[in-house]
Amino acid sequence: MISYNDFFIGRIYTVVKKTEKECFQFENSSREWDGFVLLIDGEGTFIDNEGNTYPYVPGDVILLGRGYHYHINLPQGGTYITSAFDIHFDGFEKGYIFPQLLHLNSEMVEQFRVIEKTFFSHEENSIIQSRILLTNLYVELLSMLEPSANLPNKEAIAAEKIVRRTFRENLSVENIAKQCNISTSYLRACFLRTYGMSLTRYREKLRIEEAEILIRSGFFKLNEIAEQLGYCDIFHFTKNFTKAKGISPSRYREMYQ
Repeated sequence: MISYNDFFIGRIYTVVKKTEKECFQFENSSREWDGFVLLIDGEGTFIDNEGNTYPYVPGDVILLGRGYHYHINLPQGGTYITSAFDIHFDGFEKGYIFPQLLHLNSEMVEQFRVIEKTFFSHEENSIIQSRILLTNLYVELLSMLEPSANLPNKEAIAAEKIVRRTFRENLSVENIAKQCNISTSYLRACFLRTYGMSLTRYREKLRIEEAEILIRSGFFKLNEIAEQLGYCDIFHFTKNFTKAKGISPSRYREMYQ
């Protein structure tokens, strides 16, 4: 079971209640922050990044991690509380835990309402109080998960550290598996199970995130960024960036100049 010592809530960017009209659809190709989406009123579906569809009814909360792809449909509209914040785990990756869809009782739903009201109260220490309330709530939420969901795969974690350290290079999966002293097939399976995506896709995600930082800095040309991040040419960099962000790197740069 995850305890207070296993994670901490960092900066909270927003906790807000929204009401949508009929035929509401929202798709996020790469969520920018960690957070949750709690449905208060209305009914619909939640589609995860593997294409699995789940009923989404009042009292359901989706716990999401940064970079996650998901789709929410509310045909008749509805009201929900959504958020954006940083959550950090000690010793293992949150990608092993999220996403999760949980159904809550009325008491837990009320806790979300209190956090939303506290965050926007603008009273002294409201941000600190929101963080405390959110931390307490997440301890309770994470304790509801299956025990196996809290047990990280050590081989996958070792591989993830290698990928994070060398994502600018083009190490093969076979090379990484050798460094972890496991077979390539086992690495592929355990990495997918732990992080919800393949190792190569995870590396691509890290490259795109770094590309965003480099583009916003304004210090590098696009071909220089492509070279720094291990792309064979700017064409492949542009293609992958556009696919991930829905916008070309040149257009992305214009937005931040």
